[in-house]
Amino acid sequence: MSDFTRRRFMKQTLQAGAALWVMDRADALRAAGPSGRLRKVADIQNLRAVEISSDAKGPDEIRADVVIIGGVLGGVAAALAACDAGRTVCLFEETDWLGGQATSQGVTALDDNGYIETSGATRGYMVFRGAVRDHYRKHARLKPEAAANARLNPGRSWGSLAFEPKVGVQVLDEMLAPHRAGGKLKVFPRCKAYAVGMNADRVEHVDLVHLDAGRRHRARGAMVIDATELGDLLALGAAESVTGAESKAET
Repeated sequence: MSDFTRRRFMKQTLQAGAALWVMDRADALRAAGPSGRLRKVADIQNLRAVEISSDAKGPDEIRADVVIIGGVLGGVAAALAACDAGRTVCLFEETDWLGGQATSQGVTALDDNGYIETSGATRGYMVFRGAVRDHYRKHARLKPEAAANARLNPGRSWGSLAFEPKVGVQVLDEMLAPHRAGGKLKVFPRCKAYAVGMNADRVEHVDLVHLDAGRRHRARGAMVIDATELGDLLALGAAESVTGAESKAET
């Protein structure tokens, strides 16, 4: 049985927040060279700072039609849509697990709404929800009435659907598997962006580091999508941006 208790989860979450705050406010600023490239990045999974090598070999070149930085639900959805459209995709995620909130963040009571079952949603999202339910119907010991419930909520949360993070990971991997097997999709876990190369207002490439092996990659694509939780590419200078919300008069 896992010893990962609620108390331990809260403790590590607070520690991770403190580590990221320190990296954002101190190390990352001091580590940036004159080109704006970071020499150090935060590994949020292992709560540490990772040095970026500056060896003469340079980064490995990776090319695809679409480059997606961040493997949260939005990043996975973008990868599925691009592959379905016949494009090649490289998907980079800084943790071991794809899925963001639905998996590695441990918040698997999804942020939808109370009418999701009747008012509709995107096809891909509903496929994901259905696959989570089917997983429990197949692998869990459910009462007959629970298995027959079209709106099965395995976690019995206040929301419409809650489940174990590991199930979310497995379902997303299964959804992506046909594209990976067909050569349309490559997934790079434990890779974090540390620099962007720009040509006017267009992203030409994104430089990433493998947080465990230290290898560097340079990803190029006709389209680059920032699907990170905090807009990492914007912070690296990928585009002009402002923070905050539009005023009521502008919306």
